[in-house]
Amino acid sequence: MKHKEEKRGEFFLLLCLLIQSFFPLFANQGAQLFSPLLYLTYMIAISLPFLLVINLVRGDFLQLFKKEVFLQLMGVSIFVILLPSLLIFWATKDSSGINTALLTQSEVIYATILCAFLGERITRSRLFGVLFILLGNIFILYQGSLDLNRADLILFLAPAFYPLGNVLAKKALQKVSWSTVLLFRAFMGEVLLLLICLSLGENFRLPPRELWFSLDFMGFGVCVLAKIFWYLGLQRMEVGKATAIIMTYPAPAF
Repeated sequence: MKHKEEKRGEFFLLLCLLIQSFFPLFANQGAQLFSPLLYLTYMIAISLPFLLVINLVRGDFLQLFKKEVFLQLMGVSIFVILLPSLLIFWATKDSSGINTALLTQSEVIYATILCAFLGERITRSRLFGVLFILLGNIFILYQGSLDLNRADLILFLAPAFYPLGNVLAKKALQKVSWSTVLLFRAFMGEVLLLLICLSLGENFRLPPRELWFSLDFMGFGVCVLAKIFWYLGLQRMEVGKATAIIMTYPAPAF
C-alpha cells in the first residue's frame, strides 16, 4: 500500500514539475521588465481567489482557525512564500533565466542536509546527485574566475529556506488539508508582501502588457495548480525524496 501511495506521489510531483519548470524563466522576465516586489505581490494576489474557492468548495475553511497549526502555517508562509521568493525575484534581475533555474536547484542540497539531521534515510544515488548539483553550481558561480556574481550567490543560497517550510508543511498536513495550507500561506504571504511594499513606498501600478500572460500563468499555474500537485505528492513521500524529484525542473524548461 505504501509503495502504491509513493507511486501516486511521484505522479503528482511530475505534474508539478511540468508546470514549475517555467517559474525561473517567467520570474526572470518579470524582474527585468517590472518591479520584482510588485510582480511577486501581484502573482500571489492572482492565486488567492482560486485558492479561496477551492478551500470553500472542499469545506475546509474552518481549518484555517486551528490554533495548533498556526505557528507551522506561519512558518510555511515565511520560509516558502516570503523569504526565498523575495531573494530570488530580487537576485534574478541581475542574473539570467538559465542561471536562476540551475542555481535554485541547490534546494535539494539543503533538503538532503536537513533530512539527514531529521533521520531520513539518504541513499547513495541521492548523495551522488547532490554532489553533482553542488559541483555544477560552483562552476556556474565562479565561471572560470574568482569573482562571484552577488546575484548568483543569492540565487544559490535563497532555496535554503524551502526545506524548512516543507518540513513544517508536511507536519501541518497531518492536521489540516492541503487546500488550507495553500490558502493560509498565500494569504499571509500576501499580507506580509503588502506591508513591505507600503513600508518601502512602492508605487502600485499596472505591469506592462507583455507581462500579463506570465503573471496569469505564475499566479494560477505555478501558485495554484503546481502547488496542489506538490502537496498531494508531499503527503505521500519523504521531504528529501520529493524535493529531489521536483528539482529536475530545468530539464523541461530547456
